[in-house]
Amino acid sequence: MQAVRRLGPVAGRRVLVTGASGGVGRFVVQLAARAGAHVVASVGSPARGKGLRELGAAEIAIGPESLAGRVYGVLDTVGGRQLAQAFYQWKTTAW
Repeated sequence: MQAVRRLGPVAGRRVLVTGASGGVGRFVVQLAARAGAHVVASVGSPARGKGLRELGAAEIAIGPESLAGRVYGVLDTVGGRQLAQAFYQWKTTAW
């Protein structure tokens, strides 16, 4: 919840959640959606995206590199290479 709050007002804004298919990622998808964000759930494969729309994801992306368009912020639950890709995608599409 603190990470969602640190992004500031997310209502109506597009927010990327990395590792959205994991336990923490699923929880973050729900929290961001309940805060009013347009949630983009980043997963490793199409099969891992199952059930995320029911939790509040508006879009499913197969990895941050497949993200099209800008995002307001990134909520990362993975780290490593995915975090670097998400940061690069955010920097190159958001501004």
